Amino acid sequence: MVEQFLQETEQETRPTSQDRKYLRLSRDGKVFHITEAEAMEEELLTGAHRRLSDEDILVDEWNCRVEEANQLKERISFVHLMIRHDDRRPSQYEPAYNTLWNQYRNAIGSLRELDSEAVSQFRDKVAARVKELEARLNNLSDTWDPDYFDYFERTLACYEKNCDLMTALQARVLDQVWALGHKG
Repeated sequence: MVEQFLQETEQETRPTSQDRKYLRLSRDGKVFHITEAEAMEEELLTGAHRRLSDEDILVDEWNCRVEEANQLKERISFVHLMIRHDDRRPSQYEPAYNTLWNQYRNAIGSLRELDSEAVSQFRDKVAARVKELEARLNNLSDTWDPDYFDYFERTLACYEKNCDLMTALQARVLDQVWALGHKG
């Protein structure tokens, strides 16, 4: 079931340029529809040819890798939600969950290769969010009110996901430090 969902969401998250339609006015005054892919192809063929700079290529590569990491993070969130809501056998989702986290760690590693500073800044933001959620959870525990159990549960789930995210961001750093230490 999880694998089927992952395949479906992968297909849904791919850009579907065939879905969007544009109107085209021909020289003889007729109007017809073309797809986004056709419009982009015509733009490339008729537009001014420009050479992509190294910076443009790097930005495109960065954006592509970030999009891949974000898609993995969304899938992880969905599987995490399935684990939380399955009262009978939540452990059945663990292999998919762990596999997605490994893929996410690899995606973060590839981002770190392009720009380690941006990844470190993101890790610091996640760490701050984890501390904030931890303080909120402690406050909710100290002033326990059964009426706020749903809020507590949502906060706890968010805390768990952010802790896993922080671990994924930090694990790559530790792997790289270890590898550098053993090269010499």
